[in-house]
Amino acid sequence: MKELFIDLLKPLILDESVLFVAVYRVDGTPIFIDMKTRGVLNILYWLEDQVRVLLHYIESGLFSDAEFRIARYQLLLYPLSKSLVLGVLADESASLYKLRIDLTSVKKTFERYV
Repeated sequence: MKELFIDLLKPLILDESVLFVAVYRVDGTPIFIDMKTRGVLNILYWLEDQVRVLLHYIESGLFSDAEFRIARYQLLLYPLSKSLVLGVLADESASLYKLRIDLTSVKKTFERYV
């Protein structure tokens, strides 16, 4: 399963500005994580409760996706299916336009496997 996620998420994992890529269940449990630097762990611990709330909103249909900035970072949450959400943490140098295109591409590729 890990190899499948690595193959599907390769465009995001290879992006130098993306620091963290994770697939979460809608209850907030991470099932796949790829992290470039351990320095983002403090940010992720701080964001843990906020991510759970956003995942709940996405699951309930109140949000289709979520994007927000914190300090020098951008967090993007996109649903992959009814039970999985893709989370991406990128630094300020990341192109949001390119990230959105990559996220859409990953989602379409993921739908072929489900």
